[in-house]
Amino acid sequence: MLINGVAAPIFGIIGNPTFDQINAQVPFEIAGATTGGVVVRVTGQPDSVPIPVAIDPVSPAIFTVPSNGQGPAAIQHSADFSLVSGTSPAKPGEAVIMYCTGLGVTNPPASTGNHGNTAEPFNRTVETPVVTIGGQTAQVLFSGAAPCCAALYQINFLVPLDTPAGDQPLVITMPTSNVVSRSGVIINVQP
Repeated sequence: MLINGVAAPIFGIIGNPTFDQINAQVPFEIAGATTGGVVVRVTGQPDSVPIPVAIDPVSPAIFTVPSNGQGPAAIQHSADFSLVSGTSPAKPGEAVIMYCTGLGVTNPPASTGNHGNTAEPFNRTVETPVVTIGGQTAQVLFSGAAPCCAALYQINFLVPLDTPAGDQPLVITMPTSNVVSRSGVIINVQP
């Protein structure tokens, strides 16, 4: 798969009678482009006709425990990396690690398909997102490429001290463009 002529790392291909799907990373090398063309190349076959696509500089999305993008967010307690859940809720004032995508370019720039640096300087996002829990703004400690996985970002943040207990809505906002993550994602906070 090529986007604006640059090879896009493919994470998976799903084929079924109704549709085919390719999951790929938009190459960092085309940062700044607002439109593009997607071409599928299969060995021994002519390239597909370019399909026009819009390219956004950021499009934040929070990974969730269920794969439908709704419900409990994929968040770990920073102390032991266990999953934040209804039986192991986050505590007000606790540092947690949230996994997401679409936070844009990093500094230093990450290369396409790269897992990020594993030592300083980490690939930090150029723009620091705003994280809110139940309407309360969290202090972001780190925002950047997760060192484990290509195209995966992590945001380390402190759960605000005045966060109400229970399932609270969790939102990422990119302040420059005011682009907001999808609604319906939650974090469980203990009383």
